[in-house]
Amino acid sequence: EFYSYGSKKAEIISFSLENHIKKASNDLFIGYPSSIFLKIKLNETIRDLEIGVNIKDFYGDLISHITSIDKNLAIGGEKGETLDVEIRLLSINFTPGNYKIDLFLLKDEIFHANIECLNFSVINSDKIHRPAGFPAHVKVFTDCDWEVKK
Repeated sequence: EFYSYGSKKAEIISFSLENHIKKASNDLFIGYPSSIFLKIKLNETIRDLEIGVNIKDFYGDLISHITSIDKNLAIGGEKGETLDVEIRLLSINFTPGNYKIDLFLLKDEIFHANIECLNFSVINSDKIHRPAGFPAHVKVFTDCDWEVKK
């Protein structure tokens, strides 16, 4: 179970994760995309709603933060409407392990927050060619291309 609070002027009525093959899953593969899906109900007319996502490690340390305002999205609608939102994570670049997600709807106040409502695991993938997999003590995977010239 998770902790939830806020004024509920807008509320998250469902949420889920999808892996890179568009399958609902809490197992995500390092170096591959994934998506977070939200269904939001507007209990009041709202303009300029911000959606925030915290990704935390097993110990609760904030690893990443995503917000709709970084993409200049104008999210809103009329009272009673529902919004279907897909947040596409272009590449999972965390070290293999277990993670937690917090979800926030806000503007000048917190409309709805779900704390540690989604859990997921990052798993080694074919992006990693090391015999023992990606080292657990490293915090972030950085995908790169190499070129050697003579």
